[in-house]
Amino acid sequence: MENHPSEISVGTAPANKLSKAITLMVSAIVISLILMFMSFVRRLGNFPVTTLLLIPWICIVVSYPFRKVLQVEINLFSPYPSLLSPVIIAVIALFAFDMKTMTILDYHNIWLPTCIIAAVLATLLLLMTRPFGGTILFKRRSIAFFIVVLFGYSFLSTEYLNFLIDKTAPVHYSAIVLRKRIVHSRRNNYCSITLAPWGPQKYKSEITVTPYFYDEIHENDYLSIYFRQGGLNIPWYRVEGKEK
Repeated sequence: MENHPSEISVGTAPANKLSKAITLMVSAIVISLILMFMSFVRRLGNFPVTTLLLIPWICIVVSYPFRKVLQVEINLFSPYPSLLSPVIIAVIALFAFDMKTMTILDYHNIWLPTCIIAAVLATLLLLMTRPFGGTILFKRRSIAFFIVVLFGYSFLSTEYLNFLIDKTAPVHYSAIVLRKRIVHSRRNNYCSITLAPWGPQKYKSEITVTPYFYDEIHENDYLSIYFRQGGLNIPWYRVEGKEK
């Protein structure tokens, strides 16, 4: 008979090792949360996001002595801490940074580094943690969530690294706002604007913007766009605001 997730026990894991593992992961979560909120403070620059990006890898290295008492799934009924928690927080912070900072123009070169990061991180996490537990349904959901989080982290990390190591000179363009709208969906609402073709962007493009930026602009406004080639050869651009 299969165990329900709430019936997972500590088993033979030494109590002191489990206690240290819990302390480590709680510390990692607290530090990650602090860094996530710090990432919204503009004057701190890229330091919070860059550090947050490294937290999951640091946790993997530091957690090596506790590899038998860590798990990868998020299970509130289990006594074992999850090594996936810092990765989830990093995904949230990277997503927020990506939305307010850049838009990728061409995604062709993003997939290979994304897959490499995902494969390496998945291998290390699975080697460091206990096998997926619980019922068959719970395992399937945990594996699906694990894949989504890892892909999100890897994709957003690649975007961020492409931005961080980009030493190319920005090229200035102007684009007209053709349309602005608020999109309502079952899960969330977001603001978007449609831009006329500009520079290397040969077609109309719709991008997501922050509510503040959305309120500041109007249709037929000219916006300043700064285009760069990207450190990983993934072209991206930033919409700065109205032309002065």
